[in-house]
Order: sequence, then C-alpha cells, then structure tokens
Amino acid sequence: MLILHFIGLVMGLGTSFAHAFLDQVTSKMGVDEATKFRLQVMVLSKMGHIGITLLLISGIYLIIPYWSTLPHHPWLIVKLVLVAILIVLIFLITRGVKKQIK
Repeated sequence: MLILHFIGLVMGLGTSFAHAFLDQVTSKMGVDEATKFRLQVMVLSKMGHIGITLLLISGIYLIIPYWSTLPHHPWLIVKLVLVAILIVLIFLITRGVKKQIK
C-alpha cells in the first residue's frame, strides 16, 4: 500500500511540474494558440487528480493503525492538516479553471 501511496504522490507532483514547464512554453505563444494548447493539456490535470485520489485513499488505509495514538504524534497531525489544506486548494483551483474555460 505504501508503494501505491508513493505512486499517487509522484503522479500529483509530476503533474504540477509538467504544468509549470508547459506554462513557460505557453507564455511564448499567441493568445489564441495558448488557449487552444491549454485546453488540450487539461487532460494532464486528470492524471494529477487521479494521483491525489490514490494518495488520499492509500493514506487513509495507512493511517488506520495510528488513529488511536494520533494525539501522541504532533508531526502526523501537522501532515494531516497540510493534506487537508492541499485538497481544499486543489478544489478551489480546479473550480477557478473551470470558470475560466466557460
């Protein structure tokens, strides 16, 4: 299960890095061409969402044994809070991108 967790992490981070490099490429394009290119690259975002979902599902499975001792692990609590913030940010960004497309 830990391997699936790391695969989800790589899929999520890889998508972010890919978008960063693709944004550099689109900054050199014209407005119409960049818009068409970004719409075609939105498929890459699905891979990121699948990775984050895989990360979340495997993370829940991995944390079940530690749930009863959670108050004794402050760094684990910090990690869970950061994951919750990440999920909210991904939701807000996805929502904002969908509004821009329409």
